[in-house]
Amino acid sequence: MSTQLRPGQVRTYRGRSLEELIPRIRAELGPDAIILREREGLTGGVGGFFAQRCVEVDAQAPAGVDFYDEEDAAMPEFPGDDEPYEMAATGESPYASAAQSYAAPSEPELSFAQRLAQAREERAASAPAPVSAPFPLPEAPVPAARPTPDPFPPPGVVRAKLKVRAKTRRPMPIVPELSPAPVAPAPEPIAPLTPEPAPFPAAQLDPAAAGAVARELIARGISEAWAHELIVSAAAHMAPFAPGGSLREAVRDAVASSLSTPPPLPSAGAAVAFVGAGGAGKTRCTAALAAAYARASTLRVSVLAAGADSGELGRLLAGRDVPVSALVGAGAARAVAEGRERGLVVIDTDPCSPSDEEGVIAVADELGELALDAVYLVVPATLSASAARQLLDGLIPVGLSALVITHADETDELGTVAELAFQSGLPIAFIHGGLALDGALVPAHPAHVAERLVP
Repeated sequence: MSTQLRPGQVRTYRGRSLEELIPRIRAELGPDAIILREREGLTGGVGGFFAQRCVEVDAQAPAGVDFYDEEDAAMPEFPGDDEPYEMAATGESPYASAAQSYAAPSEPELSFAQRLAQAREERAASAPAPVSAPFPLPEAPVPAARPTPDPFPPPGVVRAKLKVRAKTRRPMPIVPELSPAPVAPAPEPIAPLTPEPAPFPAAQLDPAAAGAVARELIARGISEAWAHELIVSAAAHMAPFAPGGSLREAVRDAVASSLSTPPPLPSAGAAVAFVGAGGAGKTRCTAALAAAYARASTLRVSVLAAGADSGELGRLLAGRDVPVSALVGAGAARAVAEGRERGLVVIDTDPCSPSDEEGVIAVADELGELALDAVYLVVPATLSASAARQLLDGLIPVGLSALVITHADETDELGTVAELAFQSGLPIAFIHGGLALDGALVPAHPAHVAERLVP
């Protein structure tokens, strides 16, 4: 669609090149339109980068008169010039020689594109050779941030005639090329740093398996904190050696490794004692240990009972060929010394409560004179964690060597005593459960305790 402006009106065009804008200028302003100004600059981009070169042209619609009429009043002047076009005919204008050279009618008329190309070739041939700097110029420092420059800096006025149709042809002024603004090269994209994959990815803890094992440990009396610690430690250090990396097997090994083993008794003879509160099961533990040694040990076994417990022990051990004596005064030390020669002496002490400080001190003094090889604290599995800890703290003056879990036939919550052993550093020597003497007391190896906690 062609839209003609009124004569003398100026319109601004933008494009990638002058050649691209000429057809549009001809279509809108006519073939005789005049280019008043041409500017080159940059447009677009982000932060001064990726900008593209563009051209801005100011074009004027023709005045509708013959530029080469004889009357001076008909000669339009360019804005800013003091000389009209008629100066070219008088020889006073710098374009006079060029006008005379084009006066020959026999010369073929050139198109606008041919004249523009010819003018550029003549300008390139007459341009002086570039002169190199006598010394290298230092590189200017690149500022951290700079505002985006004006894509169209204000240049001088450039005039050109698109097409001349007159009686006498005159040369078109050469359109000088403006030096393009320097374009900063686009920075090369920096590849993001990615960590190198590990050659052997670490195994992930199965939440479902871990939750199932944790619930079992808590149900057997282990606190939630220790259960979490056991599972994490097992996944880190025990799973690599468990069959198939089984978490359950690993946790079982972690429980066993957290418990210590009681030191063995002297093979030439020993003396041990059971201490605890009333009803904890220390008398039955004494009878069960004596019955087991009487049945299969190479050592002779004898029992010393304090107070009224001697009658109960005599009844339990009837027919077992186990002598039972009362633990009384100075005779107790002599009986222990005689019984530990090629034999085992098992002592049942008076019941003592952790809140009875005098009773605890009395038991401690009594056992201290006997120089025993082991003192076992009887802890029922039915106690809560706080009650079991209170019992242990109250009877520490007795000189405890190990723990014994009793009433194991009444509950499977052995984790309370196992955690108490882990916290105190005391080993678990035996586990007792049931009323029968034979088989009621079994050694509590760490692996056996772990299997009871994680079946």
